[in-house]
Amino acid sequence: MPKRYILTTALLVTCGHASMAQLTVDSRMTLRDSLTNTHLCSIPEECFGHDLTVSQVDFNGLENVAINGASARSGFTFSAIDGTKTWTVTATLPDGSTASTKLQFTFLPIVEINSVVEKNIYNTGTVTVLLPDEDIVSPARVKYRGSASNSHVYLKRNYHIKFQDEEGNKMDYKLFNGLRSDNNWLLDGGTLDHMRVRNRVLTDLWLDFASKPYYSDIEPKALNASRGKMVELFRNGEYQGIYNMCEAMDRKQMKLAKTDEETGEIHGQLWKAGQRTTTTRMATAPQYDNFMETWDGFETQYPDFDDLCPTDYSTLHDAVDFVAHSTDAEFDKHAHEYLDEPVLRDIAILLQVIFAYDNMGKNTYWATHDRNDGPMITPAVWDLDTSLGQSWRNNEYHPSYLKPDTDVFTYTSNVDVYLKRLIKWNVDNFSTLAAQRYRDLRKGVLSTESIISRFASCIDMLRHAGAAQREEARWVRCSDLNGRSINFDAELQYITQWVTQRMQWLDEHYYNEQPAGDIDGDGAVDIKDNNMLISHLLGKKQAAPEIYTYILDVKRDLSVDVNDVNLLINKILGK
Repeated sequence: MPKRYILTTALLVTCGHASMAQLTVDSRMTLRDSLTNTHLCSIPEECFGHDLTVSQVDFNGLENVAINGASARSGFTFSAIDGTKTWTVTATLPDGSTASTKLQFTFLPIVEINSVVEKNIYNTGTVTVLLPDEDIVSPARVKYRGSASNSHVYLKRNYHIKFQDEEGNKMDYKLFNGLRSDNNWLLDGGTLDHMRVRNRVLTDLWLDFASKPYYSDIEPKALNASRGKMVELFRNGEYQGIYNMCEAMDRKQMKLAKTDEETGEIHGQLWKAGQRTTTTRMATAPQYDNFMETWDGFETQYPDFDDLCPTDYSTLHDAVDFVAHSTDAEFDKHAHEYLDEPVLRDIAILLQVIFAYDNMGKNTYWATHDRNDGPMITPAVWDLDTSLGQSWRNNEYHPSYLKPDTDVFTYTSNVDVYLKRLIKWNVDNFSTLAAQRYRDLRKGVLSTESIISRFASCIDMLRHAGAAQREEARWVRCSDLNGRSINFDAELQYITQWVTQRMQWLDEHYYNEQPAGDIDGDGAVDIKDNNMLISHLLGKKQAAPEIYTYILDVKRDLSVDVNDVNLLINKILGK
């Protein structure tokens, strides 16, 4: 006999005015997609695959409600719940005619935005969140968010919502287990991502291996990325598909010291590299203006510029200026005082593994826990959707220049100078330790199978909930993707091949165990290495890209000269 579940009525939290759904299941709200006349109801995942018995189905208060032709007057049993099944709900109108709609189930949270939404301007509206065990309807402020996809030319937009109470004060909600209670939430639709989930899956990957910020002994819960959950989104009655509903990157996420409310003294600070400039790459350090919310591509995030003006860029400027203008000897000696090197080593690994070419010079947060404690700044990752062969241009689909056997640091001239300088002379054993770290991570979280399984598991989950099929049906020949359609099976196959080839190439050609003096990377120190070094000194051949000058620096004295040749000859002769 099939297992049955009884759907119990959960708490309905309402704040302010919100219209109830036309269809309720045991007093649980559903949301209607006006494009397909289909209601969606969120229920616990354990109900899937089993029969679900409900005591009441109300269709707008009408009489003679029936489901698939069977009367639901005394309740109804939905047999073998599945995310792709559709039930037809009918009822008799006062004039004797029949009203009809469709019903589907999901175990993902469902979110609806009811508001006029604009770019860079918050408008007040209502946000509904239907969780498997709770319904929330709340006033909220809403705006579009994002840079490249924050444009009217795109159909699947990204949103920033801030929950409020009836008086307009911020209202915190604990929406998901394991995530924080907050009023401030982001909705990321993966507008240009053919997999839709790259950002969520890869950010979770980062959180599973990232070194903690330098102040983690004081704030062990500090996070250098944003957590989130996949949801299904409606906007003003129209289904928009799957979204990553995530926490904001802010003072609360990174556990930065608060500004003194009485004196206005600044302690913790947070900035975002929102635009790629020579300053955000730390190649230059121009003059700043504390009365401006931005500094040549850096955006002030905390303290909020609207709350505290003037701000103070001095800590960030000092670090940027040090990276941009210190001598090699000064950088070698003092880099660890300005840059959180363990976190940067892991970021260098992440960028290389996933080929995140759009995350250099931008899409990075920088923070200092308390500016009074020293000049140290630490990074946090953001927006990883342009990765694993994915372009940020919607007219490109798996372009050949994003192939898996390419070094991300030599592919682009936009390499961040702080990474370039740390790698160039192997400062504080940066490259050596990164290689060791990579090889250790390959035994677990960065194994090829582990990376691929993260995507496969996520898509399996979305398919089980029916969300993947709804996403594919919603975005057929989408203009956002230059007329292409979402096809999860095809994209998963592509990612599987890409990751397999990428990790093999990194193992063999990048993070392999290379003896000191093995300039050509063939595993042996011999006359060929010496010839390459001499050719480099004579200017006849570039033996290594500038970012990897350290492989030529046999003596490790931050210079490449005849002393390196002599030392290499002695190594070859076994002296």
